[in-house]
Amino acid sequence: MRRDSMGIAGVRTAGRLAHAELVAEHLSSGRARSLDPFSDNDGMLELLGEYLEAAGYERPEIHAKLGGQSIVVDLRTPGRRN
Repeated sequence: MRRDSMGIAGVRTAGRLAHAELVAEHLSSGRARSLDPFSDNDGMLELLGEYLEAAGYERPEIHAKLGGQSIVVDLRTPGRRN
């Protein structure tokens, strides 16, 4: 249980750091898209992937099944499904 709590705390800390970096990058880039990662689903998944990578996870993915068919969503490039 303690190990899981430490992992969750690490993801939260990395998330705060990653978010600050994303905000700084966005502000310096002059991009037209919204800064809010929740404005589109791919942005939200990509942000989750960045948080997990910042916490030390490798190749963050979501695995799911629908009607017996498996899909894998790579959180680094969520628009493309494997």
